[in-house]
Amino acid sequence: KKKKKKKKKSPEEPEVSPQPVSNSIPPIPQRPSIPPREIQPELKQPPPPISRPVTQQPKQTATVPPIPNRTVAVSTSPNVYIIPPVERDKYCAIFRREDPENTGLITGEKAYTLFSRSGLPTDDLATIWEISDQNADGSLDPEEFVIAMFLINSKLIGRITQLPTTPPPELLIGSSTYQAVTQN
Repeated sequence: KKKKKKKKKSPEEPEVSPQPVSNSIPPIPQRPSIPPREIQPELKQPPPPISRPVTQQPKQTATVPPIPNRTVAVSTSPNVYIIPPVERDKYCAIFRREDPENTGLITGEKAYTLFSRSGLPTDDLATIWEISDQNADGSLDPEEFVIAMFLINSKLIGRITQLPTTPPPELLIGSSTYQAVTQN
């Protein structure tokens, strides 16, 4: 067994008593401040312009063909206005809920109340109404209602960014395009 040897204090070594620990942190010495001139590089003046003799060059005129008068397409997708059957069914269910008396029509007032819940601007809702109320009787039948709801939803989800000013062929009730779309 090893015994720990106690170190004997020599007479030259003074006895050291533990120093109390201070909770304060000594301040960090400040760096000497640098004068602003030493921070900012010296700005140089641009060299004087070089004078050169001016020579006349013949003017060249480019011929730009006239731009044909075209209507800008609202979407790059040609079928943006085809109403998917799932959405059509959903809008028909909403129509039946909003027409509990089974009159087959929703008044303009009732439609406005419902459509304004979308949060779309009044101008957009007016355009949607003009496109949807295709027989201009002031109320919407089920097909007109489906078209209105489709346009509102398409605008809200970004399917279309700008509403058309006239009904696209895919949304014209009674057109061959509309008939082909609804029978799918």
